[in-house]
Amino acid sequence: MEEHQRWSSLPDDIVFKIISHLNFPKDQFVITISTTIFSIKQLYGSDRNAYNVYEPCCWTIFDNLFNLFTSPVIATFYLSLHASFYKQPLCWPIIDTWAKRLRARNIRHFTIKKFGGYRFLKPVWLPSIFRMHSLLSLTLYFHFKEISWTDQLSMVLLPNLKKLHLVSSNYGLMEELISRCPSLEDLSLILNHDPQKNSISITSKKLKRLYINLHYYYYVSSSILNVILDAPILEHYRYVAGSILSMEMLDSILNVKSLALRAQPDQLKFYNSPKKTVFPNLSHLTLSFPSKIYLKIFDEQLLCCPNLKVLKLHFIIYDPREMILNEDVKFVLLEPVKRLEVYMNDYQFSKQMANLVIWLLRSAKVLEKLVLSSHDLFSYSNSAKSQFFQTLFECVESTLRCQIELLGGYKLD
Repeated sequence: MEEHQRWSSLPDDIVFKIISHLNFPKDQFVITISTTIFSIKQLYGSDRNAYNVYEPCCWTIFDNLFNLFTSPVIATFYLSLHASFYKQPLCWPIIDTWAKRLRARNIRHFTIKKFGGYRFLKPVWLPSIFRMHSLLSLTLYFHFKEISWTDQLSMVLLPNLKKLHLVSSNYGLMEELISRCPSLEDLSLILNHDPQKNSISITSKKLKRLYINLHYYYYVSSSILNVILDAPILEHYRYVAGSILSMEMLDSILNVKSLALRAQPDQLKFYNSPKKTVFPNLSHLTLSFPSKIYLKIFDEQLLCCPNLKVLKLHFIIYDPREMILNEDVKFVLLEPVKRLEVYMNDYQFSKQMANLVIWLLRSAKVLEKLVLSSHDLFSYSNSAKSQFFQTLFECVESTLRCQIELLGGYKLD
């Protein structure tokens, strides 16, 4: 205890000098050390080729830093490195040892992230991470190894965990792990394909926020994954997939306050008989779908949101000819909305898109603000954009009065 008190009372410049003598490129890392925080973050833009990350000495350096500077009252551990660092043989045994030490120090927040490359790391299993009983938040962005739960599951001890972010391709393991977190309030899952199961069941009585990203199903439109939810007090749900959207899942989240649904182009499908689903508490809705055709499906068959205040639409339209509208039909979902946000790509500033936005405006009875957002909104001027904005402003003047906000990147010629 006294040893840690001595270094923690040192001036920052002295601690910096100690770290500066370590043999790795300090300009590529942000290292934060205090009595309550131990963090090593590699900069995303750093040139990893300037340093041989396969040298085992880098993990020896990290281990020495950890052993020297972690105090008995440390609360937050954060590690974010290029994926190559995690491929070294020393990596996972060292991290497992750190987890054992942090468990004795009643760690509250534990995070391991990786960047670089699109494939996830080779599956690993670190039992000590799942035995830190004091944890409040846990973020792990790597795969779990297949394990024998008959021996290991009884060892999981996360009674106070409120926030859990995981990547997995083992749905059975995921379900069991979630069931062992009785205090869970915030859950984020990135799921890859599990050849053994085509559904995942999530049961959590205290869960308030849920994010599910069906990573594998982005690319395989024929794949089907059914999400079964039992979360009675869920308030915020974000669902990202390229496959199926089930009525059973919608029926299980009727009390949410905010909902975000995203699907890849030409892959959105519904199964079972569509029916009108009422969301009495929903105030914020985000839809990222290919075209107005799907908006019409949601409007006429699926969603009824009488208290909706904010609607965000992200159009993924590659062919403007898809924008075939019946101007006599209104988008009922928009009637109670006060703020409408529309995100477009630069090539979408067409007559068809202008007609779509006008159709949306005419469907909004109490709209107070329209936000148009695009990365290339002001990148250059052309006749199509000029005509788009002229048509839009004329519609606003003639149909309703609301603020228009333009968000986008600027480019000086």
